[in-house]
Amino acid sequence: MSLLDFFPRKKRGTIYVNQHDSYYSFDNATLATNETIFAAVSMLSNAIASAPISLRQDYAKISPKEHTVAEMCEFGFNTSMTTFEFIRAMEAERCATGSAYAIKQYDRNHNVCALYLLKSREVEPIVERHTNELYYRIYDDNGYNFIHSENIIEVDFISADGYTKGISPIKVLRGAINYDNGVKTFALNQLEYGIKPNLVITVDEAVSEDSLKRYDEMVNRFKRNGILYLDPGKTLSEVKQGTTIDPKVFEAEQITVKKVASVFNLPYAKLWGESSSSASEEADLEYLKDTILPIIRMYEQAFSKGLLTRRERLKGYGIKFSMNGFARGNMSVRGEFYQKGLRNGWFNDNEIREWEDLPPYKGGDTYYISRDLIDVRSLPALVKEELNAGAEKNGGDPYDDNDSRDTNDDAGNA
Repeated sequence: MSLLDFFPRKKRGTIYVNQHDSYYSFDNATLATNETIFAAVSMLSNAIASAPISLRQDYAKISPKEHTVAEMCEFGFNTSMTTFEFIRAMEAERCATGSAYAIKQYDRNHNVCALYLLKSREVEPIVERHTNELYYRIYDDNGYNFIHSENIIEVDFISADGYTKGISPIKVLRGAINYDNGVKTFALNQLEYGIKPNLVITVDEAVSEDSLKRYDEMVNRFKRNGILYLDPGKTLSEVKQGTTIDPKVFEAEQITVKKVASVFNLPYAKLWGESSSSASEEADLEYLKDTILPIIRMYEQAFSKGLLTRRERLKGYGIKFSMNGFARGNMSVRGEFYQKGLRNGWFNDNEIREWEDLPPYKGGDTYYISRDLIDVRSLPALVKEELNAGAEKNGGDPYDDNDSRDTNDDAGNA
């Protein structure tokens, strides 16, 4: 018996969406009790959600009034969540459980009109034995339903075969989490029950029980009167650290941070909070290239495949995340980049103004190149003008140098 026999026989365009069980939630007990993992997940989810998302056709941005998907990208994928909230929740679910799922809702024309996040633990991918098509067994209060993969958008952390669920990074870090908990327990015990001296009295002679009582009385008088008298042969030193803690505790904590950073593919310095200003630009570039870019490409392809029809994709439609906003932190670097691009004809004024969330102006679509900043369309006339000027200088032949070289070659051959 095929899975198709179990698939709900419902009218096309009315895929079941449980409004109460579709919203994002997951067991965040581990996230809530490990600040390092929480910081890593927060960093990634906020970064991906901060990238503006839009519908494009051959690099041209489609406005919300032109396409339903463009409206969803701009104003939210469902009525309960903004676009930022939806992407952040989906990325947090992916990082916490290894996979994140969203089910599509259709209008009467079978166009996607909304996306709802599913609980990852209630979704199980299954491959149909005879057709090799992918289905999802989705559990709810009434049992479960088999939903075809064309109705689900999935993003994984890393999947072993492309069909099964992604590997949960928290499960990979289970040993590191236990190690971190052990280190913290040890540190707390040292804080609570460790040695907490304020004053140390060094005695050269053997100390008897009566001598200890005399020293206690001497220290008590010091507490009352602020004066401490020491007998000959005794020295007094102050312990400035309020508590003695093994310094290896901090080294152990750094090991945990390095492991978490490695699993989540984050720069250690960024997660630990240490970075030199001289290397910050290179570190940010590495972070964007090795960490953010692969995740964004995964979302773009998953959304383009799930939200657009094949005909639309062949026409050049696609979901795009803009990474220009990640460079906004450094004004000088961004200004230099814009200046180089403008002076070399990479982009025009209105494109720069769009990236800076400024309105375009009439005439801002012109491309320029240096000399100093002329209209690209004037370049052929300028080249012709310079050739004519060279011709007048050389006696009427703009290619005088080439002709003389050819004459010399002919003479040599002769």
